[in-house]
Amino acid sequence: ETIAAALQLNANRANTAVVERLQQSLSQREGDVQSLKKKLVRAEAAQATQVYGNGLKEAFNMHKSNGDAYVSYLEAQLDVQSRLEKVWLTYMM
Repeated sequence: ETIAAALQLNANRANTAVVERLQQSLSQREGDVQSLKKKLVRAEAAQATQVYGNGLKEAFNMHKSNGDAYVSYLEAQLDVQSRLEKVWLTYMM
């Protein structure tokens, strides 16, 4: 009976160690996922900002020859605002 109890105690300790290692591994993976999400958000924000800047340049160039440039500028601005809102919502989740 004592041997069986000792074996059970050792098995419990081994199982506890395995569970602790798995929890540490899971915690590390969750940290990796959060880090990747932040990098993705930064990349999407940078891309949206670049699109916005390109839209402004394009609208300015169009303005020289076309009265519809301001409309294009506003559309580009709304598009970028929408993208940034999506990025922000993704980051907040």
